[in-house]
Amino acid sequence: MKYLGRALWLTTVLLLFLAPHAAAGLQEEGTTAPEFTLQTLEGKPVSLSEFRGKPVVLEFWATWCGPCRRQFPEMARLHEQYEGQVHFLMVNTAEDAATVRAFAREVAVPGIILMDPTDKVGEQYGTRILPSLFFIDAEGVVQAAVPGTLSDVGLFMNYMMGQTGEPASK
Repeated sequence: MKYLGRALWLTTVLLLFLAPHAAAGLQEEGTTAPEFTLQTLEGKPVSLSEFRGKPVVLEFWATWCGPCRRQFPEMARLHEQYEGQVHFLMVNTAEDAATVRAFAREVAVPGIILMDPTDKVGEQYGTRILPSLFFIDAEGVVQAAVPGTLSDVGLFMNYMMGQTGEPASK
């Protein structure tokens, strides 16, 4: 009984500590995408607001993430298909530039690679699963937030771009 009481107390303390963090989920659809400035692999600062006027696909990923690697070929195809219509920002989370640079020499990462070495921007967007994908419209509003791998990224992109049916509106 003594151990049960301690276990219950410990569980309560952990829940009270972790609950605020667990409640914060992905950036909500229909809200303005949080502004950020990150550096490219070349060290050039890039801000989200620079891309206003055209939709943005914002993907959070890491070199060690198997699902991210598996999604890149389809993302590369879509990057080519929607070139000039959609910006693809690929945010690497919590890794150093040398690791990402070596990875990018082996694997075609579509779009602009941005570095988030402390995962500060990932935390702003509420990412807990990689990859996490956000579709931000031309006005800077999050229209879709998808944790994990999409089974059909192409279908998702076509839908968001109005190619098959009406784009999602909030």
